[in-house]
Amino acid sequence: MVDRYTKSVLTVIAVALVGMVAQNAIGPLRAQGATRVVICDVNDLNRCASLWPYVNSETNQTFFGLQTVTPQ
Repeated sequence: MVDRYTKSVLTVIAVALVGMVAQNAIGPLRAQGATRVVICDVNDLNRCASLWPYVNSETNQTFFGLQTVTPQ
């Protein structure tokens, strides 16, 4: 007869294996894209800053730049 400890260990191993299979079946999740953000001064709507994403083509890393913009 198998004791409780052995059943518990085998159950943990089985759950971990099922989790690994499910993770590999689903695959990695990716972001859909970055959103441009514009922040304006409440008292002067002509004073705004824009935070926009850009990708370095050599390293494929995403960075964010800050620039002053005029709202349209």
